[in-house]
Amino acid sequence: MPAPHQQPVLRAVEEWSARLAKLQAQAGERTAKAVEASWKQGSAKAKELTVQRVPTPQDWMEYSVDLAQRWLIFLDILRKRGNQYFELEAAGNPPVLVYQYETLIDARTLERPANYALLRIVPPEGMTIDPEKRPFVVVDPRAGHGPGIGGFKEDSEVGEALRAGHSVYFVSFYPDPVPGQTLGDVAAAEELFLKEVAARHPKAGKPVVIVLDNGPIHVSKASLAALAERAHWLTVEWLPKYAPELNDIEIVWGDLKAHHLAHQTFIDADALDQAIHRAVAALNSERNRDLLGDQRISA
Repeated sequence: MPAPHQQPVLRAVEEWSARLAKLQAQAGERTAKAVEASWKQGSAKAKELTVQRVPTPQDWMEYSVDLAQRWLIFLDILRKRGNQYFELEAAGNPPVLVYQYETLIDARTLERPANYALLRIVPPEGMTIDPEKRPFVVVDPRAGHGPGIGGFKEDSEVGEALRAGHSVYFVSFYPDPVPGQTLGDVAAAEELFLKEVAARHPKAGKPVVIVLDNGPIHVSKASLAALAERAHWLTVEWLPKYAPELNDIEIVWGDLKAHHLAHQTFIDADALDQAIHRAVAALNSERNRDLLGDQRISA
C-alpha cells in the first residue's frame, strides 16, 4: 500500500486520468458524429447528381444519326487517303514538294544506280533568283514520312533559301532501293549531284551550300573526309543536333515516351511494338476528337 503522504497525489493522478479518458471519449464521439453527418450529406448529393434520365426514343434517334454521320465522315477520310496513296503509287511515288521542280539527274539510270534524284526547284512566280548567289542543295531527310518532306511546306529550308534569292536544288529519294544498291552507290550519286550544281553556277563564290542533317551516312568518317576534300567549293550547313522542337515527329516521339510509354518494361520486341501502336492510337485519339477539326496523323 502507498504511504499516507502519497495517497493525495495518487488520487489526483487518477482523477486527471479519468477526466482525460472522458475528454478523449467525447472527442471521439463528436468526430464520429461529424464524419457520419458528412457522409450522409455527401451520399445525398451524390444521389442527386447520379439520377439519370431514361433515354427517350428521340434521344436514341439523335444518337443514331450522330453515330452514322461520324462513321460516314470517318469512312470518307479513309477513302480519300486510300485514293491519295494509290495515286502517288501509280505516279511512281514522286516527291511531295509544295514547289514545282525539274528532275536533272535520276540516279536510278546511272552506271552505279541508286534510288536518289537531283531536282531543281522552280521558283514561284514573282520570286527573283540571283544565279550568282551560292546555290543551296537540300538533302531530303530519310527520317521523314516520305520523299520531299524537307520541302513539303513553304516554311522550310527550301522556302527560306528561295526567299533569300538563292537557287535551290533538292536531293530526293525513292521509297524502294535499287536491287544491290550500296552506301557507296549513294555517295557516288550525291557527289555527281554536287558537281552538276557547281557546274551550273561557275560565277558563284565558293559555289555550293549543302544542308545536311546528322544522319549516320552524313557524319560517317568517309562522308566527313569527302566533305573536307571539297571545302574549297562546298559549304556545309549542319542542321542542329539537339533541336527536336524544330522537327514535328520528334515532338510526337517525345510526347509518346513521356506520357504513353514511360515507366514500363517489355519482355520482347513484339511487346514493345504493340505498346507503340497502342500509344500512337491513343495519341491520335486525343488529337482528333473532332474528326473535322484536325486530320493530321501523328505518326
